[in-house]
Amino acid sequence: MNIAITGLLVFFFLIPGLIFRKFYFTEEFSKEYFKQSYFELFFEAFPIASVLYFLWLLLAFLLGHNIDIILLGKLLMGQCQAVEVFQHIQNQSANIFWFHFSLYIFSGFSGYGFKLMVRSKKWDRKCKIFRFKNKWHYLVKGEIYDFPRIISPLRKNIAKDIEAVYVDALVSTDEGTIIYEGVIFDYELSNNGSLEYILLTEVERRYLKDDNYNSLPYKIPGNVLFISNSEIINLNFTYWYFEQWNNGKVQPKMIG
Repeated sequence: MNIAITGLLVFFFLIPGLIFRKFYFTEEFSKEYFKQSYFELFFEAFPIASVLYFLWLLLAFLLGHNIDIILLGKLLMGQCQAVEVFQHIQNQSANIFWFHFSLYIFSGFSGYGFKLMVRSKKWDRKCKIFRFKNKWHYLVKGEIYDFPRIISPLRKNIAKDIEAVYVDALVSTDEGTIIYEGVIFDYELSNNGSLEYILLTEVERRYLKDDNYNSLPYKIPGNVLFISNSEIINLNFTYWYFEQWNNGKVQPKMIG
């Protein structure tokens, strides 16, 4: 049997698994879609595609559609000619198109839906096998305190109460080491999952050499401050929530 045809069949077989992964790793976890090797990609996509194909073939059978999987099996085992398969594809082109088109749509919805389930049920925080590799998301949102192995003086389930995350960024510059203090506005990861930059708002600045109780921080004008990861020495995160008093005033308080 032609090796090229086998490779083409394997590629088409993996497509539902690839689509599932594409919609599962979205938004803040989209960088995880990119893998370091084709083997890793195949290893994750193959079992997903197998399950999706099985479900769709079962559905087609229940709806009374005849899917000739025996012919495909013969082709993979080299027991029939490619011409015979292509003739079959030509005769069943409409059915084959709608079968795969609907399967691809289902793969996308199921991938995104499964991600929503994992996040809503907090499976990624409770069980490491479901955990995404974007450790910065868990740190920025405070979800790290829901991890079973984390022992912290902070009370449990604090992530749902966090309304602002305050960051102290120790940054190396030509003028010396500077501490930037502000509310984290956003962040970005590189393709390998490492931090690329952070965006802060409501930022104040002071030099580390002047860091004492008598020094006053300098309020930086502007809406958003960009800090590249290459300049960051370390980061300190503080989680806040807003407490409303009986007189209607709102007071920010640190979670702890």
